[in-house]
Amino acid sequence: MNKIHKNEKGFSAVEVVMVIVIIALIGVVGWMVYKNQHKTPVKVSIAKTTSSPSTSKTSPANNSSTAPQASYLVIKEWGVKLLLTTPINDATYQIVTNNQYIKPAAFLSTATLDASADCKAYYLPGAPNDPTPTFQDIERYSLTDTTSLYEGGPTITASQAAQQSPSTYKLVGNYVYYFRHGNGSPCKEQTTAQTDAFETAFSTIQLN
Repeated sequence: MNKIHKNEKGFSAVEVVMVIVIIALIGVVGWMVYKNQHKTPVKVSIAKTTSSPSTSKTSPANNSSTAPQASYLVIKEWGVKLLLTTPINDATYQIVTNNQYIKPAAFLSTATLDASADCKAYYLPGAPNDPTPTFQDIERYSLTDTTSLYEGGPTITASQAAQQSPSTYKLVGNYVYYFRHGNGSPCKEQTTAQTDAFETAFSTIQLN
């Protein structure tokens, strides 16, 4: 009976060892699973950190405010401005009010033309009342001033002219503006490209 009792106790000890081993295995497996599960957030956070520099690199490109700003010629006396392009980025103007043949006008030029001796020599003899050098101007009409759309045409008001030919007579605020230029090139610095650029600039006239 004692032997049998000892065998039963020995068997119970084996069972206890097996249970301990199983519990240990479960613990190890559980720890590994726990460890593997917590590796994923670390990888995600690293990926986010890595992507941050690329976001910061693209942000300056998206900042459109750093782009070069448009250049305007502001005619202060009239409170209007013209958008400038090459080759008239250095445009200048002078207001003339004492010419009996035209309305008050802003004679348009550039720093290049202003510095040209040839252009000055061309204008001084023939147009003492006009600023030099220039080969184009913008005339300003009040709404009730009269004009005609073409030489020999019927006389109409500037307001009517702006309605009938808005690309030629431009209504801006309470005045109508008309672009006028001569023919030919008085000096080598005065180019067709400049005249065309001034005409394009006139099409953008707006309140300042």
